[in-house]
Amino acid sequence: MSETLPVDAPASDVVARIAAVQEDIVRLKLTDVGRGRLVKNEVVYIRPARTPHERLKAEVLRVLGDAADAQVFES
Repeated sequence: MSETLPVDAPASDVVARIAAVQEDIVRLKLTDVGRGRLVKNEVVYIRPARTPHERLKAEVLRVLGDAADAQVFES
């Protein structure tokens, strides 16, 4: 996926794009590493490009450099 999608993290204005999706796991890739970082166990909100008014609540499971895996909660 080539679109940049906002990820709202509580402590910062982190912006990431969705690199991959497998079931309820989303791989996020930071677009600007200097703007912030994702932290394990942090709750983030993913705003899908197709429905930008919707926010999917997710928890960061793993951080791998400038990428992170997050599990989306059921809504």
